[in-house]
Amino acid sequence: MNKRKDGVLNRVVRDDESGAEFIIRAQPDTSIREILESDWPFKQKKSRRWYLMDQVGNDVTDRPISDWDGIAIIHFED
Repeated sequence: MNKRKDGVLNRVVRDDESGAEFIIRAQPDTSIREILESDWPFKQKKSRRWYLMDQVGNDVTDRPISDWDGIAIIHFED
């Protein structure tokens, strides 16, 4: 798990459509949804429906950033 001295965790989120990767940072108890809604890095409109899956297929959208490690992939619905 990537953890900085100030307690902030780093994770990578990959855009399923473009392949672009972004590093997100937050306190361990912050959900990925909260992180992304406050700082939207993607070209797709924020209003599109989306969810995040970890590398083994678990939905981690509303889980705290501390609950998973590795790369999460954001999927956009039509």
